[in-house]
Amino acid sequence: MSADGDHSLVIIGSRHVPSARRGVSGALVVVWSVFWIVLGAWVGQQMWQVSKLTTTVADSGHALHQAGEALTSFAGLPLVGERSALLGTTVTQNADQIVLGATDAQRSTRRLAVLLGLSITLVPLAPVLGFYVPARRRAARDAADVRRLLASEDPDLVDALLAQRAVAHLPYAELLSFTSTPAADLRDGRFGQLADAELAYLGLRRKLPT
Repeated sequence: MSADGDHSLVIIGSRHVPSARRGVSGALVVVWSVFWIVLGAWVGQQMWQVSKLTTTVADSGHALHQAGEALTSFAGLPLVGERSALLGTTVTQNADQIVLGATDAQRSTRRLAVLLGLSITLVPLAPVLGFYVPARRRAARDAADVRRLLASEDPDLVDALLAQRAVAHLPYAELLSFTSTPAADLRDGRFGQLADAELAYLGLRRKLPT
């Protein structure tokens, strides 16, 4: 047994300060993510609504096309028929260009709406997807590995391993929140509190079985 004599303990979810800080950071990441997702969706939806304005332009083009066809229908009339047909043809061609331009503008605006919405959402979320989520997954795997170690290995050896990891990478403030003499504890084989510090970092703590 280690100097602390606490190896009859089991692993449960932690309420220690390091884990609590991760909980707060996780909540902030969720809020950050939801904010940018909602903002991106809103901007994209607003741009999509703008694209509907081109429908009015297209409708005007269709109406103008019908007017041009009406003018063309006067081609058989004496005196004004030829001029009317020529004017009708010009109006019809211009109307078709208006409709075509409105259709292209609507398509382009809707593509812009999608791209803008995705850009506003994904660019701020890139650090979350690229760093935070993989880090949380690694931490979850580490916690699962520690549970398996404590269930299958000699608890004294596991405590020694956890203590060495704690001293190697935890900030001094976190170590000192568990023991005032981390170096002496490691030297003298008092691994319990240092191991608890590492468990807290992983989001775990020990509790006497009921």
